[in-house]
Amino acid sequence: MEDNQIQYSEAEIQEGLDFITSLETDHVIPTLAVLAGDMADSLDKNAKWIDGKYAGILEWDSSASKFQQAIVESTNKPGQEFVIGDFIKLGDHDGGFTKISMGLSVAASSAHPKEAAMLIDFLLNDPEGVEICGSERGIPCSAAALKIMDEKDLGDALVKDANAKVVGFSKFPLDPKFEHNDLKANPDGVYYKVFGKLSAGQIDPAGAAAELVKGINECMGN
Repeated sequence: MEDNQIQYSEAEIQEGLDFITSLETDHVIPTLAVLAGDMADSLDKNAKWIDGKYAGILEWDSSASKFQQAIVESTNKPGQEFVIGDFIKLGDHDGGFTKISMGLSVAASSAHPKEAAMLIDFLLNDPEGVEICGSERGIPCSAAALKIMDEKDLGDALVKDANAKVVGFSKFPLDPKFEHNDLKANPDGVYYKVFGKLSAGQIDPAGAAAELVKGINECMGN
């Protein structure tokens, strides 16, 4: 969003939806109905992922270790290898966006704001605090912490590798309006309604693009 306006035309959005539809049609990705039928509340708990029937996933870098752990614990297909892949190149320019996994702040109602700020500084910048936190909630957005982690070889190597690829590819921060509850709520948000109908074949990509733009504009008060 910029000036509360969508920065893509319906034609550009339709092009993306055409691509997603082709992936489902060609059985590159499962339909939403198939995923719902898998009866798992998250992909790392999905039996098809655990048993190697889903060959790959697109997920946040901070969750890489839990997806690796899921296949390591597979009893039906032991010995699987988890590899961090590269982003798919879809043109001349890299896209993608980054999102903070866990933000730390001092509440206005805090009885001890100075001490709370000192704790945050300790966790993100002090060598002892950095060593305690490691990469438990993702890679810290602190130059001091990154230096300490590299010097002491701290953190999950898998998460660090995934984060390096995300940072190297992504050019945009997450738009705060992208995850507005009216858009992302399940099952009544605009995204769920539009993509659910598109995946089920109840609407074509052109209709889905128009409905998506309309829903976002309504959510933004346009």
